[in-house]
Amino acid sequence: MNSDSTFSPKGHETGWLLTEDGKVLASLTAPTTARAAMRGLMFTDPTDTAIYFSRGSLLHTFGVGFEIDVAVLTKELEVARTMRLKPKRFGFTGYRHGGIIEAEAGSFERWGLTIGQKLKVDL
Repeated sequence: MNSDSTFSPKGHETGWLLTEDGKVLASLTAPTTARAAMRGLMFTDPTDTAIYFSRGSLLHTFGVGFEIDVAVLTKELEVARTMRLKPKRFGFTGYRHGGIIEAEAGSFERWGLTIGQKLKVDL
């Protein structure tokens, strides 16, 4: 389901964040290089695009000029917990997770994302 119409910064794959039943929640990018992963949402504008990290435990919002929603996923891609980070902050997700979704603050509420919800990542 890869699409050329989604936002695709250098060093990222693009695709979709979906509910378990296939409903599209957002376009999605995933870093393919360490540099892209370290950059994350730095120096970007808020968009309806989410970013997916398959690993990593330390988050930051330095260089991000807006609050972000963060979802920590289990290995089965179930939402285990969520948090909101203000600009210029660090967050820790823990070491044992199946991935992390970051998006502009308020996105999870608009999408109806809930704890325990299973997601699909289609890249």
